Amino acid sequence: MKRIFTILMLSVLFGLYGCEKRETTRNYQSTSWPLKNHQGTILETPHYRIYTTIKDKDLHAAAVNLAEGQYERFCQALMIRPKEKMTVYIFSDVQQWTAFTESKFGRRAQDYLRIRNGGYTAKNFAAFYYIGRYSTLTILAHELFHLYVNLASCPEPVPAWLNEGMACYFEAHEWNGFSPIFTPKKNLFRRENLSEAVGKNKLFSLKDILATHAGEISKLPQPRVLTYYAQLWAILEFLNDPNSGQYHVNFQNLSGELGTRKMAMRAKGYLTTVREDEKVSFGEAVFRQYITNDLKQFDTDFNNYLPTLIGWK
Repeated sequence: MKRIFTILMLSVLFGLYGCEKRETTRNYQSTSWPLKNHQGTILETPHYRIYTTIKDKDLHAAAVNLAEGQYERFCQALMIRPKEKMTVYIFSDVQQWTAFTESKFGRRAQDYLRIRNGGYTAKNFAAFYYIGRYSTLTILAHELFHLYVNLASCPEPVPAWLNEGMACYFEAHEWNGFSPIFTPKKNLFRRENLSEAVGKNKLFSLKDILATHAGEISKLPQPRVLTYYAQLWAILEFLNDPNSGQYHVNFQNLSGELGTRKMAMRAKGYLTTVREDEKVSFGEAVFRQYITNDLKQFDTDFNNYLPTLIGWK
């Protein structure tokens, strides 16, 4: 049976999230999703098709509002647009998520199952499992960026430092009723991990973080994984900060071409100028081409910015 919902911000979610009541409206269609051993729900919005085995209708409403809110943010930040409606799976427990992943990827499933943050994004869908209301919605906010880029960019990849960094940048939010209020700088989880890494002098080198991708990172000990994502969040905060001067201006230019063939060709063009004995990754080439060719100076300026970001100043 298909049902059409109009989400009105009522005091029920005020009790769930401890936020001020605020009225906003989103429309979505709800359809039953029959499974072999479970009964799920399909939530259809203008830009997403969300399959879930979670029964919590309030979480359904929040997920719909968050997803469409993210889509609007991504459209404002980037010039590229997805070529089709995006698909998301949200399972009520890890066992369902594991079974789904094994059915999708067979022998390759372990590459995805080693992920310890609740889920992943493949080429044309995102899949994760419930780990509490707010944490699950935060994962949704993060993975939706990957999904958007996957379905909007040209065949050439978006460098991991940009893809993961911007996903972290877009994940932080608070709730006002059912309405998500996006708060990039108030990403307390990333800030805590960053503060710990800075205090222990455990940050990745800039050259390494520009070259590394999430598949390699997932094999590292958990503290290093958390440092990687926190450091990328901080780099994107720095680049998005107007007080960062020319770095910010250059990043706006990169955002306008992110995921396009022009970005890929400019980076590949840069690589043709590099000596054979230099080790410059595609991610580093994008950074040098758009942000700055002076990694040492950027590293200095970025490290001077970190105490303010983590609240030490």
